[in-house]
Amino acid sequence: STEMKSRALFVLLQSGSDRAVDVVGQMARTGDDELRLQAVRGLAMVGDERAGPFLEEIYRSTDDIEVKRAVMEGWAMGGASDRLLEVARSTADVELRITAVRALAMTGDADVLWTLYDAEPSPEIRMAILRHVFMTGDSSRLLQIVQTEQDPEVRLAAVRSIGMMGYEHDGDGEGDAAAINDVLVDLYSNGDREIRAGVLEALAMRDQTSLLIQLFDQETDPELRTHIVRVLSMSDSEEA
Repeated sequence: STEMKSRALFVLLQSGSDRAVDVVGQMARTGDDELRLQAVRGLAMVGDERAGPFLEEIYRSTDDIEVKRAVMEGWAMGGASDRLLEVARSTADVELRITAVRALAMTGDADVLWTLYDAEPSPEIRMAILRHVFMTGDSSRLLQIVQTEQDPEVRLAAVRSIGMMGYEHDGDGEGDAAAINDVLVDLYSNGDREIRAGVLEALAMRDQTSLLIQLFDQETDPELRTHIVRVLSMSDSEEA
């Protein structure tokens, strides 16, 4: 039964023996959908040179998107940035390219992501990079993008990514937090309505309650004032 085979795969992976890796690799090639995904993810957890050839073979031989995604997650766990970068650059399927971008972000290698961003003509892929780069903690480059990017949708993606970083990625602490807040407030003052709404959401995710209240007191647009109240209502702070 599939259930029994699934249990057997789990136990085999605990052993770490060459024979176990071979059996799991064979299941990754030929098992049913559920077992294949489990076997691929299991090979990724092995995390050494024995699993690499299996994952490469499986990726190249299957048309199953879910299996390909599982392989890329395995590459991310193994830190295979070069292989993921190749997929993100050359694969025709946009969804697979976005999956590769997400997997690259999981490796924490911001330099590779920015290399891809600088060479990428597609706004869709550039926005995907910005949506996931927060995992790397590289806020400095995001700040440059929100200040210089001409495509409003790409710029908005950068704003939202800064919000998703929160305080834990502010590097030197209060100084970095103040610099980020200054850029966001300036963007709020000069941006269109959609950018302003994105800034408000980013400030809320960064727990900038006092700043949001200041913006509320200064804002004259009823719709934006309502939006500020809405984001403040999600905070559990006494001040909010």
